[in-house]
Amino acid sequence: MSNNILNIIEPTLYNLAGHGYSYVSQVAKSASENGHTTHVWMDKRDPLLLKELAITTHPWFSRKFRQVQKIILYYQLIKKSQIIYICTSELWDIKILSFLTNWLDPQARIICHFHQFKVQTKKIRSLKKIAKSSPNISIFTPTERLKNIFSHSGFRKVYDVPCPSYPPPTIKSQTSKIEPTIIYAGAARADKGFPKIIDVIKLAHKINLDIKFHIQASKPNSNRYDEATQIAVDKLLSLSKNNRLQIIDQTLTQLQYQDLFYNSIALLLYDQSLYENKFSGVMLDAIYAHCPVITTKNTWMGDVTEKYGIGISISIQEQTPTKIINAIRLIKDNYQQYLQKTVIAAALLKQDHNPINTINTIEKAVNT
Repeated sequence: MSNNILNIIEPTLYNLAGHGYSYVSQVAKSASENGHTTHVWMDKRDPLLLKELAITTHPWFSRKFRQVQKIILYYQLIKKSQIIYICTSELWDIKILSFLTNWLDPQARIICHFHQFKVQTKKIRSLKKIAKSSPNISIFTPTERLKNIFSHSGFRKVYDVPCPSYPPPTIKSQTSKIEPTIIYAGAARADKGFPKIIDVIKLAHKINLDIKFHIQASKPNSNRYDEATQIAVDKLLSLSKNNRLQIIDQTLTQLQYQDLFYNSIALLLYDQSLYENKFSGVMLDAIYAHCPVITTKNTWMGDVTEKYGIGISISIQEQTPTKIINAIRLIKDNYQQYLQKTVIAAALLKQDHNPINTINTIEKAVNT
């Protein structure tokens, strides 16, 4: 691969917020350090993003014309026989790429990293059709459940690739003398369980539970709340006089965001149907900061929680305020034991999510 250009494509990347930046920057940095000519194609809004890396950046995408711009870019790169690596692929991407490669170059080196896939009969039929017509497309998946979906659909080049991440930050001293804080970290979204958090806070206040809540209620990348979240945010603001509640309504810097997790318990009550096969960067952030979690059973997050014993997973049907409060109490009363388990989990997951693993698998995929 050293004589070929690696094109990393992330159309929504335009700032430091979210996990897109850590993903792209770490893969690009690792590729460059390992001798690969690296190009990153991203949103137009910040042309200087990633300027510190020894790579070529292309501020190419605008939100309004993103889909058309993808088609043009894919066409151009396939014609040049360059490697295409799509960081956050969707079914639409692989459909277009299948059409273009069959038309232009069936041996084109295409890699699609899927972070999620909602299983529906129609979508599975599409996958099977693409797998049959474009067997040379490589699929990367971060979870075993997701890998099985593509393997069972007939793709022959499917690789288990945990999402690359930044190196874990230097951990601040965690002390048993400080009561843990309950946190919700990241953008406020209904699919990430934000409305449930409000009911938990109200019950905690009602029963006079002596514990603090730090709730990040910033808007997602779309800069607007979904309807359920807007209602929940309004309810949250009505509770703002509660001296045990701190509301964070702005987007945080990476350091501010990481600080949320120290001496805390993170609530990751994500929608099971949407996150059953999906990786969560927030979950990894919590583990790297040695923060125990309460999350949803039968998801990647729940599987990791149970595997390492770093918190409590609750089925989506049982996520009542009372059940969640009981889980908070259990972790709070045994905080040091849970914390020590997150230390072990962080060390192991750091190895899995090292970006050099992604680069090595890219090399394997394009040379197979």
